[in-house]
Amino acid sequence: MILLRKSHKWLFLSFIILIVILIFSYIILKERKMELVIYDQETKEEYARTLLDPEDTFSVEWIHSVEKTKWKEKLQVNEEGKIILIETSFKSFGSGVPNQKEGKVHIKDGYIIMTDFYEEKKNYQWIHSHDANFEIKKNNQSFLKTNDIPHHHKAEIIIE
Repeated sequence: MILLRKSHKWLFLSFIILIVILIFSYIILKERKMELVIYDQETKEEYARTLLDPEDTFSVEWIHSVEKTKWKEKLQVNEEGKIILIETSFKSFGSGVPNQKEGKVHIKDGYIIMTDFYEEKKNYQWIHSHDANFEIKKNNQSFLKTNDIPHHHKAEIIIE
């Protein structure tokens, strides 16, 4: 058996305690759950909240006010809690269409789909309109519908 001097025993014990703290910190941080929160930018009223797992995606869908066609933006959240725009789809180029983005463009079922540009956003903001048939989906399941937010209110998605 190895005999340790008293000073070495404290050093060894301190090292073991440090390792245990680091292991617990890693476990706690790894298990950190993020939440998608939708609220009013002015009144701070919360409209919806849901837990997010790392593989979750969510989409924001609406009818464009000028083009009168459906738009969809697909998003994910990275490890730092930033919102990442990973895909945009729409039926026609017109008012507000991003035409200078990096990434790939293809057409499917009549939609122009832009992918692989990974645009990072701190938050996602819009002025809500009941005329736009607005909807948010989490993993392709409806999460928030048009009438869940008052007409013409400034809404925002953040990650907590």
